[in-house]
Amino acid sequence: MTRKQKTRALLTTSLICLLACGQETRGTAQDAALPDNRLPAPHRLTVTGQGEVRIKPDKADITLGVVTENRSSQQAARANADASQKMQAAIRQLGVADADIQTANYSVQPQTEERPNRPSAIVGYRVYNQVRVTVRDLNKVGSVIDAASEAGSNTIESIGFGRENSDEAENEALEKAVADARRKADHMAKAAGVAIVAILEMNEGGGYRPQPMMLARAKFADAGAST
Repeated sequence: MTRKQKTRALLTTSLICLLACGQETRGTAQDAALPDNRLPAPHRLTVTGQGEVRIKPDKADITLGVVTENRSSQQAARANADASQKMQAAIRQLGVADADIQTANYSVQPQTEERPNRPSAIVGYRVYNQVRVTVRDLNKVGSVIDAASEAGSNTIESIGFGRENSDEAENEALEKAVADARRKADHMAKAAGVAIVAILEMNEGGGYRPQPMMLARAKFADAGAST
């Protein structure tokens, strides 16, 4: 994969249009003489348009985790806190601001063991601390992951590239979606011998942002190689 491909995010939005269609000969004197409630109901044509805009991301959101286990919940929590503090300190040394390091999840879970003919017993505790880090210098993404793993992080939940402000790109994608839907509607109406007389309804399908890189709970392996 080229560097250009790595640093691209995709914004796609879809638009569903419901349009009223009538015969091209509609509007004769006979039709005009009918009361409004007796006019023929317009036919409906539903089309879907898509708009796509490619933009270069300016940040990466990395979700890192520290998992510790011990027979004592207090010792497991203490070990987790120590590793988490070392991890965050290592990340700060790379220039990541405190505001860009946020706790995303923290949990303490008992570990049980099934025993024949007896109730299950608690044999230990697992403490899980998840931190979301926003890296604004994309050249440091690999360095942040390496530093975190060396300092004590042993899981990585996800890595996603995005843009701080994507309003302009989203607006452009919407405009393209509307134009695409109208193009389809006009072509279909012409082929059917009818005319578009009104837009009855438009629904925006939401922005779709596929992540260029996603890792689900990957355990850090040998830290000897650079990420």
